[in-house]
Amino acid sequence: MNSPTSATLRCVVYRSRAAVSFSPSALKMLELLCASRNHTRGVSGRLHYFDGQFVHVLEGPAETVGKLLGVIKDDPRHTGLTILLDRPVSGRAFTL
Repeated sequence: MNSPTSATLRCVVYRSRAAVSFSPSALKMLELLCASRNHTRGVSGRLHYFDGQFVHVLEGPAETVGKLLGVIKDDPRHTGLTILLDRPVSGRAFTL
């Protein structure tokens, strides 16, 4: 049976197109910044970048992930955000 904490987890996967090209060093800085900020919010996941596109997996408390997604949608570093998956999950696939 799921614990109350795990029942409130949400997983969101989205893709978007970068508004500008990212150098390897700029991309690494973005990944580190996202990971650090997300960790303090209790959000885990992974950010991937390939051929001008981002794919981002976010998982964490449902309300927190929802608020973070709102911030991400307004981020000018990318356009055309498309939600690929948005569902509750019983556990994390990524470590916090």
